[in-house]
Amino acid sequence: MDDPEELDPVSAAALVGAVAGATQTTALTVLERGEGHEKMWQAMRRAINIALHGLGK
Repeated sequence: MDDPEELDPVSAAALVGAVAGATQTTALTVLERGEGHEKMWQAMRRAINIALHGLGK
C-alpha cells in the first residue's frame, strides 16, 4: 500500500464497521427517545461525521 489515500482491506472493513455501527446505534437511540425521523437523520449525519473525522470536527 504505497498510496496514503488508499485503505487496505482491514482498514476499510474497520471504517465500514465504524460508520455502520455509529448510524445504527444513533438511529435506534433517537427513535427510542421518540424524537422523530427528522432528528434521526440529523443525528445519523453527525454520527457519520464523528466516525470519519472524530469528535473534534
